[in-house]
Amino acid sequence: MPHEIDHLIESHQQDSGIALFDVTAGIYTSGKGRLTKISGFGGKYCTETRVAHLCGSSSTGNNGQRILTLTDFTCIEYESPGAGDGYEHLAPPVYFVATPYTTVPAMLTFVVEIENQSPHTKINISVHSWDSNGQPHGNVKFNWHCCVQHILINFS
Repeated sequence: MPHEIDHLIESHQQDSGIALFDVTAGIYTSGKGRLTKISGFGGKYCTETRVAHLCGSSSTGNNGQRILTLTDFTCIEYESPGAGDGYEHLAPPVYFVATPYTTVPAMLTFVVEIENQSPHTKINISVHSWDSNGQPHGNVKFNWHCCVQHILINFS
């Protein structure tokens, strides 16, 4: 079964004519951050959390769609934790932006899909490209940036 990000290698080969064994899929970093919440009773409060920032380049397929699975762009391994082990996963809230880079008019929209697969959360972002008449527009290259919580759970 092809990997969801294999299109990056194919796209680079078409653009450059050079066969590659690997290509940069994206960049991510993780560190301490603060989560701001607005209370239904008025006011706000902040809690400390870990935040992952991810970014990359991609393109929509011939059908004007590309599904980005966030863990494809990290080195987080989703294995069942053993006794005394911890685990990590990405979690909502999800903040995402994508910008097309093309010489013809194109718009991008996206839908965030969150699958709870205990003890992990799988986050897919479905990006859709459109022409100026609102019709699907295939093969639109885009850069994207995403910010999510990076949950670390340690059982020791």
